[in-house]
Amino acid sequence: MRFIKIGILALFVLCIAVIVQAAGRRETNYVFNVPDTSVVEINSNRHTQAEKTDQKIQGLVTLDEFEKKLENDTLEIWFNEKNASIRIVDKRSGYIWGFVGVDKPDNLNKSWFGMANSLCTIEYYDKKEAEKKVSLSASEIKKEYQWNVDTLECKLNAEKLGIELAFTMTLKDDHLTFSVVEDSLKENGNSKIKSLYFIPFLGTTQEAEIDGYMFVPDGSGALLRYGTAMEYSSGFSKKVYGADMGIDLLESASGMMASRSDDYLVEEPQVLMPIYGIVHGPEHNGVLAVLDEGEEYATIMANVSGITTNYNWVCARFDYRQSYMHPTTKAGNGIYKPQETANKMKPQISFYFLAGENADYSGMAVYYRELLEEKGVLKAERIDNSVPLHLDLIGADVKKGFLYNPLKVFTKTKEAERILTELDGEGITNITMAYKGWQDGGINGAKFAELDFESRVGKKNDFLSLKERLEENSGRLFLYLNPVTANTEQLNKARQSLVTISKSYARIKRADNQLMFPESFFIKPSIVLNLLEDSREKLDTFAFAYDNLGYRLYADYTRNHWVTRQETKELFEESVALTQDNLALYSPNQYLWQYTTEYFNVPMVNSQYLYETDTVPFLQIVLKGSIDYYAPYANQGYYSTNSILKMIEYGTYPSFIITEALNYELTDTPQVDLFTVNFDDWKNSILNIHQRINEALLPVEGAKMIEHKVITPGVVRILYNNGINIYVNYTTKDLKVDNGTVPALGFAVIER
Repeated sequence: MRFIKIGILALFVLCIAVIVQAAGRRETNYVFNVPDTSVVEINSNRHTQAEKTDQKIQGLVTLDEFEKKLENDTLEIWFNEKNASIRIVDKRSGYIWGFVGVDKPDNLNKSWFGMANSLCTIEYYDKKEAEKKVSLSASEIKKEYQWNVDTLECKLNAEKLGIELAFTMTLKDDHLTFSVVEDSLKENGNSKIKSLYFIPFLGTTQEAEIDGYMFVPDGSGALLRYGTAMEYSSGFSKKVYGADMGIDLLESASGMMASRSDDYLVEEPQVLMPIYGIVHGPEHNGVLAVLDEGEEYATIMANVSGITTNYNWVCARFDYRQSYMHPTTKAGNGIYKPQETANKMKPQISFYFLAGENADYSGMAVYYRELLEEKGVLKAERIDNSVPLHLDLIGADVKKGFLYNPLKVFTKTKEAERILTELDGEGITNITMAYKGWQDGGINGAKFAELDFESRVGKKNDFLSLKERLEENSGRLFLYLNPVTANTEQLNKARQSLVTISKSYARIKRADNQLMFPESFFIKPSIVLNLLEDSREKLDTFAFAYDNLGYRLYADYTRNHWVTRQETKELFEESVALTQDNLALYSPNQYLWQYTTEYFNVPMVNSQYLYETDTVPFLQIVLKGSIDYYAPYANQGYYSTNSILKMIEYGTYPSFIITEALNYELTDTPQVDLFTVNFDDWKNSILNIHQRINEALLPVEGAKMIEHKVITPGVVRILYNNGINIYVNYTTKDLKVDNGTVPALGFAVIER
């Protein structure tokens, strides 16, 4: 092996740099005199914990009372008709996947036992609109099974409920796919279908009877390791692609029930990918579940022992209906009732069985990336000569006034060029710049759909000149545009605002009424599409950075003009597909990745629920080598040594939001939350952070992560497909690895 580089990180100032020539390698050490708190976090759920991969895994279920029905070179499917249950045998390892045993245990009632074993379970609203569930194994369900060479066709009829449904279970290669037969759902009685589950207790365990975990795509990714039963109030439950503001906003908690305002709390990460996973023994046995269809109406659920049951289980729930507040008075009072019309979808989910080294969160991510590459969702990324730096510039915004709100200019195009000159002089040229507040009226003063330039910031030719300047140095300019939300003064609510199922305007309201614009209203999908089309046509020489579009997905219930959540997804995707080659999106959902070249504000942690034991870079493993992705703004809190190390660990590029103006000038403007943004204040930090990230990640530019592994608590190894290993050390002690040394609170790049 050849040792290339070693670096130690710091918050701001580089104090000493010593270059030492060593036989066969070049070693560079950086020492800082800034204290750090990284050690405190090593064992928290903000990081990944070390795995035990050498333990022999004993199966939890047998094939007793099951009959083999399907088989190929990789898998066998065994069936028990009494419980409507299956066992899956992985022929590569001999491991048997199943659910709860064939006999009802004392810790489950009849209803839960049925759900814990059956191929599928239906939740429904009875004639009194109470929520109930019934599983395929129930005696009151009539079922017909037809087994073919590689497929089971099942028809179920809940006659007393008046609900009929048909689905198929297909075996192919290393995976098993469940799919509802199109148009097979029928409701002929007083009951209404609510939700549908397929094998929700696959791989279930009790407490820590086996070494392993459940994976959920919460933020960058979260593990829920099997452990002692705990009494949590609720489990993990998040809708794929985030909340539907047409209905979900009405069910959200109104606050954190804290004594202080929740205005400064960060919004929870959402589920950006329609997947989840199960591991029985890291690097031994695993399952990756991928929602192929109907994912926009699905919810990922995970429960550890002690929540509802004594079992660890993770699944996808396909929601045909959900409850909402039905208004009964003009004052907005009402009652909760289920949606009258079921969501039109065709649920389909595939379970990929993994064995050996692929059977952990890292292997799952690589496998999922390969699936997306096969579908053309992910392609090879742009390869640069230095890692890119993301800068969001604030051009102009309104300032609170007495009779009117005047415009406040923060950064003119000429000043933006001055910033580029300063960075260019320090060797930073590969800049991805998104210009906010370029429109006439500024960020919050411009009318919705305004596409004229604010002359006090710069005219069109000035922006073209800035664009050329960036491109000459291998950079990119994006005009920032938020086509999804607007404040009350920017839009015509009656014509443009999204209408919820409760016939109110969809909005987000902050608790601090002293803010200039405490409310943000959501825009109808049709109006969003018009703005996207107009922006492409009127400003066809520019690329855009769209905010909110990538992670907001909702239905519109405007009278006589309903647009479903699925239709909105399709419309957004079709419109984005028409953009030019360069497109930047903030935290985009998976269905828009195919068109995304710059991924801003990538999540670097999960929601940190108590039962989430680890944060893992699942999302980053999937994206690395296909899309350039950037961390949250360093100058808004993501600048510590720990944060910089994590950027290196996750292959993430640095990001800042800056202005030419002094920090105090943001007072009494909508930008008051941005407590420090002056470029001159942050210049040295920009240089230092970019230098460290560039040293670590330039050797793997364009490469893909193929393994992420904690080799000892606080020390991580990331292997790339070009043969480079990056080691990150969060501890306060140097560590010898691969004939080199990873310094305390530092990193090492080693080529095999």
